[in-house]
Amino acid sequence: AEEMKTKLTEGDFDAQILVLKDPQNRLWHLVRYGQYASSSEAKQAAATIREKLGIEAVVRPANKW
Repeated sequence: AEEMKTKLTEGDFDAQILVLKDPQNRLWHLVRYGQYASSSEAKQAAATIREKLGIEAVVRPANKW
């Protein structure tokens, strides 16, 4: 997660790590970036990340993980 955050930050994306536990008590480290007003804006940012950094991004609502 730290490596991915560093790649995104160096690529001028505001990235953060979110650490959560799921119902099975497994620990997850999620790398999140940006806040977008619409799904289409988020999808455009994901496409930019893919083109610029070669990272496949997944668009998820802010209140879902």
